Amino acid sequence: MKYILVFMFFLLNFSTFSQEIKIPKGYKELKKVEGDLNKDGIKELVIAYDTGIEGDFGTEREVYVYKKSGDKWNLWHKVSGVILPSQHGGMMGDPFMDIYIKNGCIVIQNSGGSADKWDYLHTYRYQNNNWYLIGATINYYRYPSFFERYDYNVSTGKINVSIKKIKNEDYWNNSEEEEYEYLEENYTYKVQPAKKILMNGFYPGDNFQQLKNQDSFYY
Repeated sequence: MKYILVFMFFLLNFSTFSQEIKIPKGYKELKKVEGDLNKDGIKELVIAYDTGIEGDFGTEREVYVYKKSGDKWNLWHKVSGVILPSQHGGMMGDPFMDIYIKNGCIVIQNSGGSADKWDYLHTYRYQNNNWYLIGATINYYRYPSFFERYDYNVSTGKINVSIKKIKNEDYWNNSEEEEYEYLEENYTYKVQPAKKILMNGFYPGDNFQQLKNQDSFYY
């Protein structure tokens, strides 16, 4: 009996993902994930696509969200821009790192750079019959020189800032690895957005935020 139940559980999960979804012509699937996005107790399906359409920074990406109706997946929402194009990561290559569902939200990670690197983690939630950006965690760093982290709760306007800078700037002359000493700063701001930020039309890293002490960051 135990083996039958295990087999049925596997079959149900496999059939959920194996149901045929028509991939748009010329598109390539990057990743797909399942999770309940509108709190109705039914899982939705999210697929990240590479469109194959060339732009200024490589091929463009899109995210499709599907809802279940009976035994079929129907397209519920489509958005472009939230996954950066294939060459936007600079010397680091493809910036797309991950897409997953956490606490009923879609979370997307993009990263890139050269000597100075950046990492963007954006969280989107379905609410009030639309999709909104509710959180952004931004990391800038050059190992081992500095690390900057901006954790922005877009819903509340709270921004936690953490900055680490190396004390000894002569590390380039060191031939051996060593433990570096850092100066650390941690503080919090409250900057309420002028309006809610829609997922549609949002482009990671293209949004400027000024802070009170003349610090600033892009998210």
